[in-house]
Amino acid sequence: MEREKEPASQESTGYVDKLMAALDHPDPTVRLNAAHILGEKKAVRGVPALIEAYRRNIIDPYILKEIVWALGEIGDPRAFDLLASALRRSFLLVRVEAAKSLGKMGDIRAIPILEEATGDINVSVREEAQKALAKLRPVNRRGDFV
Repeated sequence: MEREKEPASQESTGYVDKLMAALDHPDPTVRLNAAHILGEKKAVRGVPALIEAYRRNIIDPYILKEIVWALGEIGDPRAFDLLASALRRSFLLVRVEAAKSLGKMGDIRAIPILEEATGDINVSVREEAQKALAKLRPVNRRGDFV
């Protein structure tokens, strides 16, 4: 007799659990891919695991960038402090991604942090911070930023 398939919600819960566990895998490519898929799936339940994985992978800019991207895709406010910190002091590609992610989150608390980043030493960070600010700042009737 054929076994009944689990309901989709239970299947995806198990899948998210496996992805969160993969954030600890010894192979960095597996960790990077797990972070990416959690972001694609907008797996809110994975946010604490992604934040913890960021701290465990602090010397790998590629994994950090993917975690920051995933957190931006998910958009959970619990990631705000980590993204702000990443924008202020991390590898270049992580800072660029952090600016994008803060813009995606839509949290106005990011405005002063992004304004600070418009003075970053790197032009890519400055440009992404300006783009993110354009998403966050309200525009008045004349079309000027307020």
